[in-house]
Amino acid sequence: MTRKRGRTFTNYQKQTFSMVHSMHFSIYKTSFTTILGIGIYLASVQPASAVVYHVDELRPAPGYAYSNASQINDSRDVVGSSSPATGGFKNIGTLWQGLTPVNLGKTDKGNYSEATAINNFGKVGGEADDGDFRPNVVAFQGRVAKFIDKGANNSHVVAVTDGGSFIGNYLKGFGGTWFPTLWTEDPRKRGEYRHLFLPMYQDPTGASSYNYINDANNSGAAVGQVSGVSLGGDRPGFWNNDAAHTLSVLPLLSNDWGGYAYGVNDTGTVVGVSNQGIFSSMPVVWAAGADHPVTALPLFPGEVQGQAAKINNAGQIIGFHGDGSAPAVWINDQIFDLQSSLDQSGAGWQLLVVSDINNSGQIVGTGQLNGQTRAFVLTPVE
Repeated sequence: MTRKRGRTFTNYQKQTFSMVHSMHFSIYKTSFTTILGIGIYLASVQPASAVVYHVDELRPAPGYAYSNASQINDSRDVVGSSSPATGGFKNIGTLWQGLTPVNLGKTDKGNYSEATAINNFGKVGGEADDGDFRPNVVAFQGRVAKFIDKGANNSHVVAVTDGGSFIGNYLKGFGGTWFPTLWTEDPRKRGEYRHLFLPMYQDPTGASSYNYINDANNSGAAVGQVSGVSLGGDRPGFWNNDAAHTLSVLPLLSNDWGGYAYGVNDTGTVVGVSNQGIFSSMPVVWAAGADHPVTALPLFPGEVQGQAAKINNAGQIIGFHGDGSAPAVWINDQIFDLQSSLDQSGAGWQLLVVSDINNSGQIVGTGQLNGQTRAFVLTPVE
């Protein structure tokens, strides 16, 4: 993943960017007991055979040196990007079908492109520039990136619904305000899209607010973060899929001061993080429903850092644990360290980032294979 000029990163995106490019973290294999607001969850060190994954390499597109994975759909198609050994703003959006990389192309005048979202019918969205290095939302069609909206100074997509809508964020002007945005195709003009700005948090003080979407599900419900003077910091936000796209601020764990929502599945269950202090953050789940009650996920003993990033419809959750942000998966309220859960195919691999999980439990992310940056897909071993 390459940082773009003028682009703002969320807390989760900053951490992902840092981990992919610094190539440094520690794997923690101890376990932790966490007391929840409504009960006690106990996590113990799991035997290696409890959860096992086979890892497959997602090679970069021909002519490129490195690869990075963003999303996987239920047909096992993966999207992300490939980058050259020379670095710079030269990434190319990439689709992997059956582990085979396909160069998705860029715009006619563009320097780079990235594929960031794919729906279950293979529609791919992402971002690209028009020669000015400013990212704007594109749809990839026939191995060409086509802008669906060039009115923003900076825009990108985080999800493509199975209905074909794009959901993401739109920045007006340099140093301006992010607008959570829904793009829908004009039924009378195929290939042309209209954007709709979703509700912003209205601070009672009249002060401006910050609003940013991190994920959305197939029904159009979206999650992210909001902040305002009256909130005292960043808070997790939920945009409903009703006609008004009603925005709700999600609750935090008791005595916590802030948090973020990073993932939502098709049932409306949300995952993210609740910040307990300067050096403590808990991975959490918000249940579906009007009140969205929050509970914490377990960590390993001695750990006070973690975050939940994505959740599938079976309730399987991926994220990170420990000070080194080691990739993890939660299944049936138990935490498993992913590096420790690889079978023999894991030789030479160091998992750095997990970015998405599909409804078959397959996980995609980015790591190092024998010292080379590579995207991967993890498949559960029956």
